[in-house]
Amino acid sequence: MMTWTQVSNNWTAFSAPILQRWPELDENRLINIAGDRRLLAAEIADKHTRSEIEADEEIAEWLNSEMPADVMADEHNDNMAILRSAEEIPEGEGPLDDDKTFGDDNKLENPVGRA
Repeated sequence: MMTWTQVSNNWTAFSAPILQRWPELDENRLINIAGDRRLLAAEIADKHTRSEIEADEEIAEWLNSEMPADVMADEHNDNMAILRSAEEIPEGEGPLDDDKTFGDDNKLENPVGRA
């Protein structure tokens, strides 16, 4: 599920998925919308000959879908995920610590296919 804040704050990354959902939109006009939901609804309404309210309902429905993978891999989102992963580091371990101090790196592993 996505929020409009995520979409508007990362408009460039969301432009391609928006064009996939509404391919009749003009890419240059979409870029100029710059995250304004009201303007996007107006553009969709114009291209589909429906009301802006109906277009906004389509946007809301689209927001309830999963975030597109290419947006998740966008540099901004990827960096945010990396920063959030720091919360998962156990107490007493630092993000730059050598894992062999905390894990089983000193234990020899059997070669592949041998027990």
